[in-house]
Amino acid sequence: MLITGIEPTWMLRLLIWLEYTSQRISSRQKSFAGQNYFDPRGIFLSVLWSGPLLIISIIILVNTLFSLCKLMVKWKRAELKHKTRAGRNKQE
Repeated sequence: MLITGIEPTWMLRLLIWLEYTSQRISSRQKSFAGQNYFDPRGIFLSVLWSGPLLIISIIILVNTLFSLCKLMVKWKRAELKHKTRAGRNKQE
């Protein structure tokens, strides 16, 4: 169980459901589409659903890494300032 309370298997369950849905839509696609996008394995729907989630996850990861780097630089600068002040106080 994740901290947010969402089960970690939700994506796998969703993909299984998308495969089932894709099979059902594939058999009825002629009534609403000229081309069959819905393969029996559910790849089309999986990409449509998972693609944006993957992109958003990558953006969140990159943003977190940049924030972490900025925080580390800020922390190190504060540490160096503290050491120089402590060194000056010892010399006096």
